[in-house]
Amino acid sequence: MKVVIAGGGTGGHLFPGIAIAEAINERYPTAEILFISTKRAFDATHLTLNNFRFQPISSPPFSLKPTFPIIFLKALISSVKILKQYQPNILIGLGGFGSVPPILAAIIWKIPFVILEQNYVPGKANRLLARWSKGIYSQWAGARKFFVASGRKFIHSGSPLRNSMRIIDKNSARCQLGISPEKMTISIVGGSQGASALNTFMLSEAEHLRSFKDKIQIIHLTGKDYENTVRKAYSSNGIESYVQPFTNEMAIIYSATDLIISRAGGIALQEIAHYGIPAILIPYPFAAENHQLANAREVEKAGGAIVIEEKCLQKGTITKIAGEFLSDSIKFLEMGRAIQSFAPYNAKN
Repeated sequence: MKVVIAGGGTGGHLFPGIAIAEAINERYPTAEILFISTKRAFDATHLTLNNFRFQPISSPPFSLKPTFPIIFLKALISSVKILKQYQPNILIGLGGFGSVPPILAAIIWKIPFVILEQNYVPGKANRLLARWSKGIYSQWAGARKFFVASGRKFIHSGSPLRNSMRIIDKNSARCQLGISPEKMTISIVGGSQGASALNTFMLSEAEHLRSFKDKIQIIHLTGKDYENTVRKAYSSNGIESYVQPFTNEMAIIYSATDLIISRAGGIALQEIAHYGIPAILIPYPFAAENHQLANAREVEKAGGAIVIEEKCLQKGTITKIAGEFLSDSIKFLEMGRAIQSFAPYNAKN
């Protein structure tokens, strides 16, 4: 069996593909898998790290620039050539602009394909291509309303998680990070590329969190450029912290965490749900069709998160919630159980 997995560019698109590839290898050891990825360094780094074959193509996001048709046509021609040479039995589209040229090439060669949708509000590419797919595997039950014409092809599967997303003993995880095993641990995670607005906000919030410096500690994944500045802000306020630009050991981060502050991308929410971590969600306000806010509101409705829109962030907000956590941990345990209802127990199947 030959499988092509198409898409990437961010963790939200690429990581489910890696999870699926792992599951295929476990179930069908002789299967051959090829990723058609974007040319972003992120894809090459993680596919190489996980020992998967890949061929990158220049997949441009939709644009009104006059060069877009030319670049897109090149990506389509590259995809047609790759599929002709590889001749897969099936193609799996991961959503996003990186999956469009390979899916169109699959339609040209009459290769069956399925698509994954990680967001409550589906991307335009997936909505357009769904009619030709053999299946739409969605993270959200409520996304069905966007695929009414697809009927039984729509499957609420959840999004698959990588094998590395194992649950570790909390004290062990904290020891591996070199932080206190006793203190309440707040993690700030901006996604695979960090989040400058969250970093900037926490620089000022550190001053307020100082009042709890003997009771809390911070794990903060900043993305590039902010690491030293953020670390200094916590240090100057006497707050114990673990600050890194990025990590490939998210299982340790999640396992060590009591309360998480995060954007609201689909895969980030599946991972948080898997670990049952109560969340403060600050959706990225410029996501296509504001899909992160829609994701966050679904989790909030279930009682698993507090949602704060970026425009509503005020100094002292996080400190106030941290104080509530310290005085009423039962409330946050209930939030953790509520968000766990979104965990994809059988998504790989």
